[in-house]
Amino acid sequence: MKIADQILEWLRDQYDSGMTQFEISKKTGIHQSDLCNILSGKKEIGGMRLDTIQNIFPHATLNIDGSPSVKGFGNVVGNNNSDIAINASNVLDHLNAIRDLIVENEKLSADAKVEVLKIIKASLTK
Repeated sequence: MKIADQILEWLRDQYDSGMTQFEISKKTGIHQSDLCNILSGKKEIGGMRLDTIQNIFPHATLNIDGSPSVKGFGNVVGNNNSDIAINASNVLDHLNAIRDLIVENEKLSADAKVEVLKIIKASLTK
């Protein structure tokens, strides 16, 4: 399913569940007149800003360069049930995410964390 279709489905679900157009507009940042036209089929979804998509799908991962996405890495946009993937393919972002996962891990001792980080650093300098 295309992202535009997913957004339209989400908007309609919100409206059908009793949310007003004003409330949806406030939550998403979509202007109320545009929202009205989208819901009525008079306007297609297009040119939506990433922050608007993030408001609609706050937990999805988006892959904007076509590279495989890895859960927990990259820019987060979307909902928990979404298979949308937008992931910046910046090596530094991935390394920082790995470092953060190691540092936050409660099963590793402080010494073990340091050793793992040293191994990763050494592998990068080869």
